[in-house]
Amino acid sequence: MDKGKRITEPGSDHAPGTVERKHEGGKSLRGLAEAYGRTYGLIQQILTEMSDARLRGRGGSLRKDG
Repeated sequence: MDKGKRITEPGSDHAPGTVERKHEGGKSLRGLAEAYGRTYGLIQQILTEMSDARLRGRGGSLRKDG
């Protein structure tokens, strides 16, 4: 994707609905940011402000005490 090109253009492969579907399909915010050549913060903003997406909780292993 070219720098400066609108990521939210309707009908685009990068429109909020498309980003939301990929996130709901299991793609992480960092993975989406890398795929689109955008920042984590912008992808998060697209999902929270421009669509009705619900962000998943953090993944990864939990720290065990002692």
